[in-house]
Amino acid sequence: MARNFSDAQKAQIFKNDHFTCRGCGYDNPFGFGLAADHIVPHAKGGKTTLDNAQTLCHSCNGAKGKIVLTETLPVRKPLRIKDKRDWQKAVQANQQVFSTLCKRIRNGETKSKGGKRILKPRI
Repeated sequence: MARNFSDAQKAQIFKNDHFTCRGCGYDNPFGFGLAADHIVPHAKGGKTTLDNAQTLCHSCNGAKGKIVLTETLPVRKPLRIKDKRDWQKAVQANQQVFSTLCKRIRNGETKSKGGKRILKPRI
């Protein structure tokens, strides 16, 4: 089976996720800066199908790496922030949170400092 999503699959994945990154909320109606990501990475046996696909921006996709999150990231609504500077700040803050979450998962953490459970990974 193919490792990369076809252009038609990418278009459907982006449409399903409202052209919005599930990690940070970055949105672009033309798909610029977005990646079709395998939920279960291809390297870990994940299939290149719409059922195993999600939209992530390039930053969140890089942060996720080969982590398999057992809880699927929810489809996010676009941020709908009109001011470009405020929108960029919100995206950057969300990307930092997602990146930190992925680092904590790689380090084996399962609970936040407040005692709440964080996403359970399969690394």
